[in-house]
Amino acid sequence: MRACLALTGMIVTVGILCLVPGVSRLELLLVGIFGLSNVASAGLFDWAFQGLHRQEVSAVLNIIWQGGWLALTIVGMHLGMGILVVPAALVIAALVASGVGYIWSRQTGQIRDGENDHVNVIRRSWEILKLGAPLGWGTLLMTVLIWSDAIVVRLLRGEQAIGLYAAGNRAALGLACGRGA
Repeated sequence: MRACLALTGMIVTVGILCLVPGVSRLELLLVGIFGLSNVASAGLFDWAFQGLHRQEVSAVLNIIWQGGWLALTIVGMHLGMGILVVPAALVIAALVASGVGYIWSRQTGQIRDGENDHVNVIRRSWEILKLGAPLGWGTLLMTVLIWSDAIVVRLLRGEQAIGLYAAGNRAALGLACGRGA
């Protein structure tokens, strides 16, 4: 279910970006590959371990994911693979961490073969999707609200301006969030 939502989100995002004037093929590719990392990380199973009060396993899975991303990115950059190595490394690291999470979930008995037939799984997934629709729509609207300023800056001032704006905006958001904590 998480993978389906991640894939849908990635497709919608790339579709919206196709409508924005001046977005290059490289930018679309970067966003698309970064979106695929959400699909890959949907199988991380960290939520299952958090529910079992095994936060240390969740932390290890996230360290494998983020550490793998960093290592693969550094290696790829040193090999001269270009900017596309950054999201590609994230997808590969997420797949590895998801695989480890799946193996650990099976070992703890959280996933069992043959327990449910596919029809029941699909029916329950559809019910969960319907119940989560308001949260999904709210998340979509918040995403549009949060990122629309970047689109406007890009349209008005260009690529270099949005790079500077994004860096400054992230720092400001970090300070704002740190103050309220």
